[in-house]
This record gives sequence, C-alpha cells and structure tokens, in this order.
Amino acid sequence: MWRVEQPSDLGKLRLLGWAALLVLAALEAFVTGWALFALFGVVSPPGHATATADLASIAVAGGTLILATVTVVLALLTRRSLALGAAELKAAEDSVRAVNEQTGKLADQVTATQGQAKVARETLEATWRPFLVDVPYGFATRGSARGGSGDAAVINVWKNDNGSMEADVPLRNIGSGPAIINRAEVSVNQLHERASRWSPAIVAPGEVVRLRFEVALGTATRNALVDALANLRPCVVTVFYSDQGTGKWRSRIQLHRSPEEGPVYEVDFVELYVGDDNTPFATSRVL
Repeated sequence: MWRVEQPSDLGKLRLLGWAALLVLAALEAFVTGWALFALFGVVSPPGHATATADLASIAVAGGTLILATVTVVLALLTRRSLALGAAELKAAEDSVRAVNEQTGKLADQVTATQGQAKVARETLEATWRPFLVDVPYGFATRGSARGGSGDAAVINVWKNDNGSMEADVPLRNIGSGPAIINRAEVSVNQLHERASRWSPAIVAPGEVVRLRFEVALGTATRNALVDALANLRPCVVTVFYSDQGTGKWRSRIQLHRSPEEGPVYEVDFVELYVGDDNTPFATSRVL
C-alpha cells in the first residue's frame, strides 16, 4: 500500500506563510493596477470624490508595497540559497577532512611498512655480517712461517738477514658471514706499511686469516719502522674488509710487547668499526 507522508508542523507553517505572502502580493497588484487604470481613465474610480492626486498616491503606495513584498521574497530565497551553500560547504569540508584522515592513515601505514622493511633488511644483513678479531690461545694450531708448528694465536715478528722485518699477524672471523679483505696495514705512530699478502683472501666464519707484513730498509721512514718493530714497540694493525653485500667494515688491533712470552707481540685490545666511522661499535678496551 502507498502511504502519503503528512507534512510536519514546521512544513505547514511554511506553506501557510507562502500562501499569505502570495495573497498579499495579489491584493497589492490588484490595488496598484486599479489605481493606475483609474488614473489614466481606463476604469471609473469609485465615487466622485476621488481626486487624481489620490489615485496617484494609491498607485505609488501599491508599487511600494509590491517592491517590499518582492524584497521579502528575494530575501527568503537568498536565505535558502545561503543555507544550501553552507550545507554544501560543510559537506565539502567534511570530505576534505575525511581525505586528510585517510591520507594520514596511509602515511602511517607507509611509515610502518618502511620500518618493517628496515628491520627485515637489518635482520638479513646480520646473517652475513663478518667480524675479524684476535685469535685466542688454544683455538687452533698452525704451521710456523719459519718452520715447525705452534699455536695459531702467536704473532710472529722476525728480522731477515738483509735487515728487513717481517710480521705474521693472525685474525679470526667470529661473524656470521664471510669477510672479504680489501687491505691491511701496520702503524707505529705516523709510520705505516701495508700488508704484502694475506691468506685466505675470503675468510669464512670461524676461519683464521694470517696477514703478512714485510718492511724493507731503504728510506728514513722504512728504517724507523723496521727499528720500531725490531724493538717490539706498540703498534696497530688495521684491516679493511667487506661482507657479501654492500657493507664495509674495519678492525683495529692494538699490539704491545708481551711481558710473559718473551720477545713477541700480544693483543692489547680490539676495536670494530662500520666503514669509515670514527667511533667503534664494539671494543675490548677497558674504558
């Protein structure tokens, strides 16, 4: 069944107001028209005492009333248009607010996704990160560079017949991925010498690499470094290496003369760095 919607009380009042306004406008138009027609002699004025000036006044008054009525109608229509415009503006503002909220949620989701991707990348990188450190005594045995065998932790330094010095420094990889050695150097203050060779070049996790340094006589700098190594002065061995990805790493090993093992070097402390950073992320130094 069809149901006829009954207008509300407010709707009834609005309809009544518009009806009264239309009746008033019609009456004003009738009076004004009658006065104008009577003024121009089209129709007879009521009675014989109605002067021309009175008819003109009635016409002007009627026109004024018509103008006032039209102004009221326009005001009502304008008010309704403004109300509709305000409603549309509010709807637009609500839409913009909803879009901004949605954009904020999407930005939060993107940030969360980026954070998860970063954690995943760091977790993956941790599975192949290498760390070259000193070799502990008793870890393994090895053949000596000068014949025989001995503990893999021993750092050998010797002087050749031609006056040059050689040093054999062992390191082990305690990381979870292979260490690809790029270069190594030994330093005594401002005196430096690069390693001539190392074996193996790619150090697997748990494997030991031996760095060989050869310092020949010939210049004042080399002669001073030969003298420093011959007297077992404190020195630093720095190794630059990379992982199987794009990571760059650096190990710095401080050596000093052993007070117990005779004329040999032993490790004082080890520092681990990321790339060219100046601050180590791990150190065995007592701070």
